[in-house]
Amino acid sequence: MLRLIVSAFVLVFACWPANTEALDPARPSQIVTLTTSNGSQCLASGNTRLDHQVLPSGTLAAFTIPANQVLVVTGVSWNLFGQSPNGRVLIAIALQPDASSLIATFFTGAVADGAGNSGGSALVPNVVVQSGPFLPCVNLPFNSGGAIFVHGFLFPDR
Repeated sequence: MLRLIVSAFVLVFACWPANTEALDPARPSQIVTLTTSNGSQCLASGNTRLDHQVLPSGTLAAFTIPANQVLVVTGVSWNLFGQSPNGRVLIAIALQPDASSLIATFFTGAVADGAGNSGGSALVPNVVVQSGPFLPCVNLPFNSGGAIFVHGFLFPDR
């Protein structure tokens, strides 16, 4: 029995990939918080491009995904007002792979309170965005004010 257990451990470790790398930011400068400028629309009405980065100083700067890197999206947070009282608020993250397509990759939401306010946050699993001409988009509910932020990090594209 002991020989069987030892053989199983040897087999597992012999098959374990030798070159495993964690998909985590290596430096704080890789961590990004993105928001919209409300001026850069995606294809569908209500979709706004995540085209600005919130810098550590609290200021905004234009954002692009650098060449040979990907954006790994890890979360989304929002604080919106002007919604239908007690109505559902849908937040979506979408990718635009070309000039004529928009593909939703993540949905979350909440119920607005009696005054039409909604806020929340959600973890986002498995959304990776390549560098290219089109930045990811968020679907903002119609007639909403407030802010939405997408959190993530830049990682070398391998």
